[in-house]
Amino acid sequence: MYSSDHQEQLKSLILKTLRTIINQFHRKPDNFFNEHDFHHYCYYSFYRQKEFSKLYKTYDGKRTNILHSEYPTLKRYKRKEPKIDPKRVRARYDMAILNPDFIVNNKFEKVRCRDISKFKSLGFRSKNLIAALRAGWRNRGGGIRNLNHQYI
Repeated sequence: MYSSDHQEQLKSLILKTLRTIINQFHRKPDNFFNEHDFHHYCYYSFYRQKEFSKLYKTYDGKRTNILHSEYPTLKRYKRKEPKIDPKRVRARYDMAILNPDFIVNNKFEKVRCRDISKFKSLGFRSKNLIAALRAGWRNRGGGIRNLNHQYI
């Protein structure tokens, strides 16, 4: 488990990086033609710092860093409204900074957050939901062979 000092250092570094990003945007707003330009700059601003590109070992020995783009949410939402709807799609955070303790205390598949069956303790308790998602995936022609490496 990482110390509270380490957590505070990360928070401080996050705030410092956000200030840099905001200042850059105010100084050169025309550098960003669209939202993706800005996303890339934000990711670059964090990733170029050692603490955000540092690799942490998951509980099962895989290595990953704490910074990830397009990190999936656990809940499903309607596209046009920010309303939870289990029949709709999972949203994605533009960028996520994971807690190092979450990485080291969990297996890679849970950290990767692609298979929602790993998150039963967070509200996904129904095996029927997982079975229905897998059946729907097969019916769309995706085949079960790709299920472990695709977003559902």
